[in-house]
Amino acid sequence: MKRVMALMLCLATNPGTALAAGDQVNTNIVRWSKGVYTYQTTKAQRQRGREDWMLTVHPDGSRTMMAFVNNFDADVQFNMIHRVAPTFRPLETFLTHWVAGESRGSGHFVIKGNRLRATVTGQPAEIVEVPLEFAVHPHPVSTDSWRGWEYRKEEGGVQVAKVYNIAVAPNAPSPLTGVLEDQTVEWLGSDRITVAAGTFDTERYRLRGNADIWIAGPDRIVVKYVYPDLDREYILTSYETSD
Repeated sequence: MKRVMALMLCLATNPGTALAAGDQVNTNIVRWSKGVYTYQTTKAQRQRGREDWMLTVHPDGSRTMMAFVNNFDADVQFNMIHRVAPTFRPLETFLTHWVAGESRGSGHFVIKGNRLRATVTGQPAEIVEVPLEFAVHPHPVSTDSWRGWEYRKEEGGVQVAKVYNIAVAPNAPSPLTGVLEDQTVEWLGSDRITVAAGTFDTERYRLRGNADIWIAGPDRIVVKYVYPDLDREYILTSYETSD
């Protein structure tokens, strides 16, 4: 287990260099994309951090997202690998967390059937019963769009999604522990938007009643995410894909 986690951490440290246009064919990868998010304040546009991410889609339709988050404004670092089924139902998540020069440990979350097994540094292993339709929220922006994957657009309106929310706040009393909770999701329509990374046809959703997120394509790539109450926004500033 220690060797596996060490390898995952190494891969997640700089995911953006792992794939490039013109690479040799790898039968494990149907398509890939990678990019950068800029973390900034909404009003003053002051930079708060950066997230480098890479997504690979596999022959069985499952997806693997790797992300490295450097939130220098809060003196926080994340390394993440997050795997989901073709439906976006979570399969496995590995997350490390550093705050102000100190490790908050790592968390490994594995879902089999209706059970989520959480193994977190310094905590006894925990088994959580989970529903068929739910998401894991590890907090890098690249996976924020995978919350609410089960939203039924034909019904519309505000719907409730089940989310296993992992504690990553700098002052969290039990870092990387999670809790299953309800979060609201609402579809607001289709938008064609332009950001630093280009112009995208997106679907716009409102999460938890106070944050808007713009999502593009079959892999639900986050293009823009705005959180007005906290004066924060996350913008896709670099994007590359094999398609």
